[in-house]
Amino acid sequence: MGFDTERFSKEFLDVINSLIDAKLAMLDKVEICQIVSDDDGSGTYNIKLLSDENTIIKNVVNCTSFSFANGDYAYILKIQNKLSNSIIIGSNSPKITAIK
Repeated sequence: MGFDTERFSKEFLDVINSLIDAKLAMLDKVEICQIVSDDDGSGTYNIKLLSDENTIIKNVVNCTSFSFANGDYAYILKIQNKLSNSIIIGSNSPKITAIK
């Protein structure tokens, strides 16, 4: 009974793949969202992700020079891929105008 190099190689590769997947899951990610309520002057918006329209994320900070209305589309940056670390970074609506 010798050393099973094939089994060892597969297990080692599985460990490497798990480490890579864990690291990739923590990378920043940009996603499209829809504005569901405006900011009331506070600089934040309530949004819903197009990938999960049932969840509303509240008080997302607007880091752009754009003023959004209900139904507008925007880009958010999820820092370390966390919704709790999300900021609005751009507009995806053609008729958005910059705040003057």
